[in-house]
Amino acid sequence: MAAAPRILIVDDDPSVREALGMLFEREGWSVFRAETGEDALAAARRTPIELALLDLRLGKENGLDLLPQFKSLRPEMSVIVITAVGTIEAAVEAMRRGADNFVVKPVDPPRLLAIVAKGLESQGLRRKTLQLERASR
Repeated sequence: MAAAPRILIVDDDPSVREALGMLFEREGWSVFRAETGEDALAAARRTPIELALLDLRLGKENGLDLLPQFKSLRPEMSVIVITAVGTIEAAVEAMRRGADNFVVKPVDPPRLLAIVAKGLESQGLRRKTLQLERASR
């Protein structure tokens, strides 16, 4: 049996971390929570995270600043940026920095679950591609 996907929720709002965590745990996914960028990077270093749900605004931090660091640590990781303040400019910048998707809060749970499932699928394909590339060297 395959291990449960590991999802990291990075949001400075504890109620958002808890609500999303419960939603994903009901799907059988392993959930890790982080309040700050520093906590998120520490979690990604410790655990092979498949997908991160990253708030655009983490208090005084800009969530987008974490994207290149996540991709450097785990190139196959899917990252979904989620924000209450969504602009076209922010979405374009998130995608430019490596986000797989950009979601504006509030988002209904079935839609978010579908987006996360798609992100996990993309992560799996990237992981297999990286494995094949390494094997062919």
